[in-house]
Amino acid sequence: MSHNNTAMYLKVITIEEKKEKLVAICDKDLLGKKLKEGDIVLDLEKYQNFYKGNIATEREIITALKGATSINIVGIRSLEAAKKAGITTGEEAILINRVPHLQIYRI
Repeated sequence: MSHNNTAMYLKVITIEEKKEKLVAICDKDLLGKKLKEGDIVLDLEKYQNFYKGNIATEREIITALKGATSINIVGIRSLEAAKKAGITTGEEAILINRVPHLQIYRI
């Protein structure tokens, strides 16, 4: 994925002792932006370190999502990857300034 407009960031945080795996994925072009809609604000500038992992392919993201206990998704391409992984239908996502955002927690 060499084109910036199709790139996605993937960050995986594993907490072994709690058996938790947090996966954050975000369309690369959204990082550093502040999305607002009504009272909802998603500040991808302030929290870019949460999302900014490695540039990843869709296949790498699908693999990383397996076994995740907490998933945070921002962006159309990132949501599409989660849909292909069978994690979501996408209908649960909220739209902030026409950008999908979804948080999934497995308890």
